Amino acid sequence: ALPFARDAYEETIAAGGVGASASRRAFDAGFASALAGRTIDAAARGEPRVGPASSAASAPAAAPSPGDPVVAALVAQARSTFPAEAQAIVVEGLRRTIDWQDRDYAALYLDRLARVQAAAPRATPGLVTETARHLALWMTYEDTVRVAALKTRATRFDRVRSEVRVGHEQTLAIDEYLHPRLQEICDTLPAALGRRLARPGFARRLVERLTARGRVVTTSSISGFLLLRLVAGLRRIRRSSLRFETESRRIEAWLERIVRLAAVEPALAVEVATCQRLVKGYGDTHERGWASFGALMAVVDRVGAGLAPAMLAGLREAALADENGAALRAALARHGLSGDAKATAAAASAPSVAAPVIEGAMP
Repeated sequence: ALPFARDAYEETIAAGGVGASASRRAFDAGFASALAGRTIDAAARGEPRVGPASSAASAPAAAPSPGDPVVAALVAQARSTFPAEAQAIVVEGLRRTIDWQDRDYAALYLDRLARVQAAAPRATPGLVTETARHLALWMTYEDTVRVAALKTRATRFDRVRSEVRVGHEQTLAIDEYLHPRLQEICDTLPAALGRRLARPGFARRLVERLTARGRVVTTSSISGFLLLRLVAGLRRIRRSSLRFETESRRIEAWLERIVRLAAVEPALAVEVATCQRLVKGYGDTHERGWASFGALMAVVDRVGAGLAPAMLAGLREAALADENGAALRAALARHGLSGDAKATAAAASAPSVAAPVIEGAMP
């Protein structure tokens, strides 16, 4: 069902190195089992045999049109504006941004993506698709509001009950260990108030003392559930929060680089879009990723369109290779760009915005 050839999976398994042969055998067995199941299903429906030669015919059917007229209009706009190969990602981006915030936020997603589309030559493969993918991920960053909303959804309670196999005569209690840091609290507050709380002083010391230890919240209880629903309700003021302001500024700077490069070096613009992969996780992981992202963007800003796309891709892979940044520093030094790493201090020195721990983080 996914748009990847079998060879792509096999090459990825081989590149993993450790346990590759066992993983390849498991993949082969799984592939054969899935293919056999699809063949049986197709035969039961009187359809042609499903196999490698007819895999294109097994593509998923188009999703039904949304019932909400505003959402339906956004989906129609996405399908009429963007290239066919990008539409599935763009529509998924709409779903994520609506679920994360609202329909106006999804419209902003399309507007931002349209800027890239307008700047990119029609013959540029992958630029709109990659930007759509990573823009949706960045615009739906994980924050305390999102965590609270996900942990109190009915589907999550159903999933937990299913996983632990609760019997009819049993009662289920779900305890969540939560430990928001000062920065996460500041990020959730309105921007002016968050910046004020982050400054040294009595208020900051008091909050740090109160949050020095985590706490257990029983979300299956009325009090615990209502507490997290109260936090999830802050979605209404999310656009005024410090985190939203910070991330919006960073997203716009990233998009500006992509738009600027799309007109002169589209392949490099694709690599800049893909660099968003570095901005992920929470806490220290997020901070290290943001520092690496800043390092690469400093190189892009300094060298400009003369930077070889393959070089930026190699630097990005080096940044992903380890957590302490040693591989990236070595790669920068090898290309005579180690000075740019120092220049990133300014790019990465903005107050760190760390997403809280979340179960089953989305890819």
